[in-house]
Amino acid sequence: MGTMLVVLLLLIIVIIIAALLVKCCKPGTFFRKKADGFRAKFFWNGAIRYVLQSYLKTAMGATAALVLINWDGGSNIANSTQAVIMIVILAQFPFFFMCVMENNKEQLHKKDMKKKIETLYLGIEIDYWYQRAYSSVFLSRRMLYAVLTVVCRDNPNILIHVFLLSNMVYIVYLGFAEPNDEKLAKRMEFMNESGLQFITYHLALFPLALTMEDEELLGLSMLGSVGLIFVINLIVMVTLSIKGLKRKMYLKGLKKKA
Repeated sequence: MGTMLVVLLLLIIVIIIAALLVKCCKPGTFFRKKADGFRAKFFWNGAIRYVLQSYLKTAMGATAALVLINWDGGSNIANSTQAVIMIVILAQFPFFFMCVMENNKEQLHKKDMKKKIETLYLGIEIDYWYQRAYSSVFLSRRMLYAVLTVVCRDNPNILIHVFLLSNMVYIVYLGFAEPNDEKLAKRMEFMNESGLQFITYHLALFPLALTMEDEELLGLSMLGSVGLIFVINLIVMVTLSIKGLKRKMYLKGLKKKA
């Protein structure tokens, strides 16, 4: 958690410096140009992408620090206080992102808005509020995973069944909201989530295994399921990359002929 906190603090400091340079420096000056270029490249899509990608491990680190650290001693209290602050900050992001989407719902199709926050709804339908809530649902689910993984460490059966229930709720959300704007993306996400549900069922069945042979069969089945999902995703990614490369080469050939 410490590394992620340092990166987050540095990001906040850079945001403040860039904002001050934009406000204080006159247009056309060297520092204003650098600040505008940096802001256009990293804000806000770069910052949003960082939050989405690091949210789960940061939340797990903060929750683990809060639960596992002994509150006796000055350094432990400082670390626990830091963890509390981090959890409070992380818990605000789903609501913050939802507010941003709803407050700007009329401008989401515009080019200027896409330059700022397109990462929040890239590849997502934005016609209805429950579709625009996709990123908030994404983060809320990860916060739930992080908290349950640490809090229920002594009760793994409860953890597994809550995971199963949350996965089912998320699959129902995907079926109802249909947030993905492409058929392939819808099918891939549904397949991945269904596969995750099937894999999690293996964990629920392990305590019911009567013999070591049964546990080995469950383990092999679980590994095979993970491998199958991984291979399917890899094949889709490679196929799309090859198609994209072929299209680029085709367009390049047309330009040469012209």
